[in-house]
Amino acid sequence: MVDAKGWSLELWGQLFTLYAVCGVFAKLLAGFIIDRFSAIRIAPIGVCPLAIGLLFLALSSQTYAAWMFMLFLGLTTGIQTTVSAPFWVEIYGSRYIGSIKSVTTFSVVAATAITPVGMGWLIDTGTSIKTLALGSVGYITVAIVLALIALPICKDRASPTTTV
Repeated sequence: MVDAKGWSLELWGQLFTLYAVCGVFAKLLAGFIIDRFSAIRIAPIGVCPLAIGLLFLALSSQTYAAWMFMLFLGLTTGIQTTVSAPFWVEIYGSRYIGSIKSVTTFSVVAATAITPVGMGWLIDTGTSIKTLALGSVGYITVAIVLALIALPICKDRASPTTTV
């Protein structure tokens, strides 16, 4: 991606500091927002920053696009890692949280292992970074819409101790 965009490895390496700072900021802010509104309400929109970052990545090769992509990626990572545990507790309560977290963690690890293979294959077949990024934006958009549709079901299913 760095080569395709014409960015230097030095710039890309430096941007991981921005990613980390934005992730920490988002974790702290997400905790406050979850306590105020609930993880069930926040979960569907928690990936919106990633879609925005991917749009920057798809639509520009300028250096600012790298900055914006990493900024929004960090925000999404911070939000999602903070939302995940309270989301499951709000839905199912805390009795089986260990089992739920083990299955969701396995799923994340499996997806993390499989995705680079699929993306690598797409790149090897000539798919551009722009096409991959825009396809990911489309996937995220569908996921957000489905999550918003499911939101009333999640609220109805919420653990009795949860205020949604």
